[in-house]
Amino acid sequence: MTSSAKSERTVLIPPELDPDALAWPAADAGVWVLGGNTMGTVWQLRVPEVAHTSPTELQRRVEAVFQRVIQTMSPWEPASDLARLNAASAGERVSVDAWTGRVLRRALAYAAQTDGAFDPTVAPLVNSLGFGPQIVDASSAECRREAQRQLRRPSWQTIQVETDTQVLCPGGLHLDLCAIAKGFAIDQAVEVLHTIGLNSYLLEVGGEAFARGCKPDRQPWWLLLETPSQEETGATVPETVLALCGEAVATSGNSQRQRSDASGSVGHIVDPQQVDLRDGELLNVTVVHTHCMDADALATALFVKGRKQGLEHANAHGIRARFLSRVASGRLKVSYSQALAAYL
Repeated sequence: MTSSAKSERTVLIPPELDPDALAWPAADAGVWVLGGNTMGTVWQLRVPEVAHTSPTELQRRVEAVFQRVIQTMSPWEPASDLARLNAASAGERVSVDAWTGRVLRRALAYAAQTDGAFDPTVAPLVNSLGFGPQIVDASSAECRREAQRQLRRPSWQTIQVETDTQVLCPGGLHLDLCAIAKGFAIDQAVEVLHTIGLNSYLLEVGGEAFARGCKPDRQPWWLLLETPSQEETGATVPETVLALCGEAVATSGNSQRQRSDASGSVGHIVDPQQVDLRDGELLNVTVVHTHCMDADALATALFVKGRKQGLEHANAHGIRARFLSRVASGRLKVSYSQALAAYL
């Protein structure tokens, strides 16, 4: 989450709270702050002090989750499940970690639900635009031709996840789970925290987070939603804070990872049917959901769809989403889906 000086503030509070998510730590409890680097970003865990575990144990358990996700689903790991799936020939059955199977199954479900706006087979297109593990000159004519060719690649519909540990590969596909695996990692870390017996904490990884319970001062865990700076957009937007309790939040946008060439700025979130997304009106999309894996995937899909179609999709499916857009005269506009407007 990012912050900057703003003159106004929008506050989002859930109209209803899950009683199981409301935990009251001791008023005099201190707060442990743990963190580190993972998945190309930073993570932080804030948790009121408890007697039945230690910061060292919490750090170890959370990092073990993140490491398993990296080892199985990172496109930068040559021995990962993802690498073996991408190297498989047509008709080959590949044994994978159960986590990989679960994430891939969910990714394919969202590809179907969003008509391919979320596409786990977009890796070759991402690579050809210079945002993958391979080093390429993305501004070259050759790379542009490759990007156009990738629009005709085999579809995600040809993959079959037979079980959580076995995938039937069609061959010729290259998977990219980056838009869903980080959210899944947060969900699995939350499961670990639940197993340990923690009922009040805030876990953030990059622009995604999950929180439960309250702080020792009886305040909720407040999150400042990601908003591009005035230097990036030339306009200001009131900061938006969200009271997060028993829910996850994820934001997708291109302000953090983009490059410029002769035809304009290109971001790392690409439209599987149109090569890339260039300087569109939509700056980012934030989704609130029960699970971070779902928030992660949906934020990406809604960003690809754009503000109008994305908002229609969010309203049709009851998705809690905020759309931040650039409109006429450089002004910025905030749009809420019906489900998230209830938080205002």
